[in-house]
Amino acid sequence: MQRAARGIGCAALILGTFLPLQAAAQAAKPLGTSDHEVSGVEVTLLELKRTSGDTVTAKWRYTNKDHDTKQLSKATGWTDPYKLSIESYLVDPANKKKYLVLKDSKGKPIAAAHGSGSTSIKLEGGKSINTWAKYPAPPAGVEKVSLYVQGAAPFEDVPLSK
Repeated sequence: MQRAARGIGCAALILGTFLPLQAAAQAAKPLGTSDHEVSGVEVTLLELKRTSGDTVTAKWRYTNKDHDTKQLSKATGWTDPYKLSIESYLVDPANKKKYLVLKDSKGKPIAAAHGSGSTSIKLEGGKSINTWAKYPAPPAGVEKVSLYVQGAAPFEDVPLSK
């Protein structure tokens, strides 16, 4: 009898471990996918969410589906670590307004930095890199926006989550 109870307890423990992971995987369903201009690289929109401070945070991932290392940006100066997001922007189609990446008090983008200094961003074969950026939020009534990421087709009419 004790063995049966332990077996049920173990099954519950295992199911308890896997069910939240399954729910998390379903919650993390991508909002869209686009081929990048660099052959073999795919861009996946992971999240587009209203966040505190009257901002919107976008998260996306670059995946190199090839075996070779791909160069996603060229070295040009101090903005190099931000090259995956600095030229991205949101568009509020209802109000025909464009929102650029926010900057801090020193003029640096409020976005993920990849590397440091003047370096290009490279992505090894079979690997992924996640990035994010913050934008000013459109008015409260706006429920859908489009995200434009350099080198990829636009992610259009994406619902803003809260």
